[in-house]
Amino acid sequence: MKKSIVLIMFTVFVVSGCDFIDKIKEFLGVTVPNATEEAVAVIDRGISELSVASADWQDVLTGVLEDLPEDVQSTIRTEVSELMQRGIATTGTELRCNVDFLRIRMRQGLERIKARILGTELPPLEPQLCQVVPSAIDMSLNQNRRNKIEFFGYDFDRTEITVLLIEGNRQIDISRNLDRPSHYHMTLNLGSSGANLTAQSSRIILKWGGREISSIGIIQPEPNICQTRMDNFRPANVSLMPAHATKPGKSRGDKEFDGHGPYMYCHVKLINERTRLRAKVYVTASETRRDWTYGKAERIFTIYTPDPGYEIEEVISSVVASYSYTDNDHAEDVFAGSGPVQKFKFNGDGGGSDIGRNTKVEIQFNALRVQLKETGNCVSSAMIRSIQLQDAISPVLIRKMERTPQIRFLAPSEYQLRDSLIQ
Repeated sequence: MKKSIVLIMFTVFVVSGCDFIDKIKEFLGVTVPNATEEAVAVIDRGISELSVASADWQDVLTGVLEDLPEDVQSTIRTEVSELMQRGIATTGTELRCNVDFLRIRMRQGLERIKARILGTELPPLEPQLCQVVPSAIDMSLNQNRRNKIEFFGYDFDRTEITVLLIEGNRQIDISRNLDRPSHYHMTLNLGSSGANLTAQSSRIILKWGGREISSIGIIQPEPNICQTRMDNFRPANVSLMPAHATKPGKSRGDKEFDGHGPYMYCHVKLINERTRLRAKVYVTASETRRDWTYGKAERIFTIYTPDPGYEIEEVISSVVASYSYTDNDHAEDVFAGSGPVQKFKFNGDGGGSDIGRNTKVEIQFNALRVQLKETGNCVSSAMIRSIQLQDAISPVLIRKMERTPQIRFLAPSEYQLRDSLIQ
C-alpha cells in the first residue's frame, strides 16, 4: 500500500530530487540522515569538544576525520584534514602564541567548515598576530641589529596584508619587503635591500581589510619619553538580534525555526582605535532543515574610552572569541566564553516567529586590561621596556632612560602576564 502511495506522490510533487526525498521521509515518518547531515553532527561534536580548555585539539580532529561517514563529500574530509595539518605544522616551531591559541583556532576552523556545509556566511578569516619581535625599532642601534622585524601568529598566507611606513606626513607602502616563510611566520626586511628607515620615520603599520592590526614604533635618537599606565575595566553587556537574511534573488525561508535548530554562531573581535576600544559582534542563526530560515547581524559597540590625555597603546588580553551550537529548546542557553568574553547567552528558537523577535545573543565580557600612553609626539616607557627585555635596545636609549627617573617602566613580571594573555 505504501509503495503505491509513494508512486502517487512522485506524480503529484513536481519538485527537485532533494525536496522529493524529504517529502517521502516526512510522509513515512522516518528519519534517515544523509551523509551531509551525519558530517554536520560529527563536526558539531568536534566543535563542542574543542570548547573545553583541557581538550587536545589533535585528538579531537583525528576523531572527526575517523567519524566522518565514508560517502561524505570529499571536499569536507579534505578541509578537515588540511585544518589539522595546518595546526600540526606549527607545533614544532616557535609559534609564540598562548597555550590555548591552537585549540581555539581549530575550533574556529571547524565552525567555518560547518557554515560552508549549511550555506551560511562567516566573517572573513583574519590573520592573527601573537607576537612582534622586536616590538619597536631603536634607530640608535647598528643597522645589522635592526635589519628585520619578525611576526608570529597564524593564517598569514590566506589574505593580503599591507605594510605602511609613516614618514612625517607621508605613508609609504613597503609591502614588497614582507616575506612569508610560512603561514605562521612573517619577516619584514629593514636591511640594505629592504625598507629604508630615515630620521623622519616614526612608525610601521600593518593593515588587513583596511584596518590596522599592528603598529611598531620607530624610536629616533634622544626621544621624548612619556608615561605609561595600565587600566582595568569590565565592559557593560551588549546584545544583538539577527535580521532576516536572503541570498541574491532568493529568500532564505520564513522567520520561524519551528524546532529545526537553529545553528547559532557568534564571533567577537576587539578593535583598538587608540582613542576608544570597540567590539565587533557578528551573529548568525541558521535553520537545520528546509526551508532554511537564516538570520544574521553585525554591529560595532564602543566598550571603553581612555581618560583625556591618554591613548590606548595595547590591549593586554586576547581580542577574539567565538561560540557556536545547535539550539534544541525555547530556553536561554548560556555558555562559557574565552578571551574577552566571559559568557555567551543565546536565544535561538522560541514560540511563534523567531527572527526579529526571539532570536538573539548577549555578550558578557571578562574584565579587560589595556596599556595606555600619554598622547603627543613621544615614546612610551612600556615600549622602551619591551625592547629592553628583547635585548633590542642601544646604550644611547638606556642612558636616556636613566636620565628620566620619574617615568615608570613596567616590570618584567607585568610583561610575562601580558604575554600569557595576548593570543
